[in-house]
Amino acid sequence: MEYARHGDLIAVHLKPGERVMEKFKQLAEEAGIRAGFILGGIGMLKEIELGYFVGEGKYATKTFSGPHELLVLHGNLSRYQDSPLPHIHAIFGKEDYSTFGGHLVDAVVEITLEVSILDLTGSVSMVRHLDERFKLPELWVGIRD
Repeated sequence: MEYARHGDLIAVHLKPGERVMEKFKQLAEEAGIRAGFILGGIGMLKEIELGYFVGEGKYATKTFSGPHELLVLHGNLSRYQDSPLPHIHAIFGKEDYSTFGGHLVDAVVEITLEVSILDLTGSVSMVRHLDERFKLPELWVGIRD
């Protein structure tokens, strides 16, 4: 993984074989991102595990071996129990030009992953707390003084 920062914008490049969620957590730690928005991403991924929320804190998951073209990637980076928590959704394209998508559980970079992130750590607080109704880490946001 390589990344470069210009003010609050961060350009990220993940390389073949890198695990996406592991690298987002690593990036959040290394770059000090405690509140960030994943503005977009493109690339080619494989071993894609997607989830669909079915309630009670559980996701139904499905794995797509790939490779598949990443058409849309967006989400946020926050903290949960003082650890980075990427919350990401994605849409992928198949060779027949059909698409599929969902909550990104994990994936492996096949060729490249190019991502842009807006880091709002200095001005916004984004922390997650367990929501007892849904058994999910709910996002709490606030403005930093």
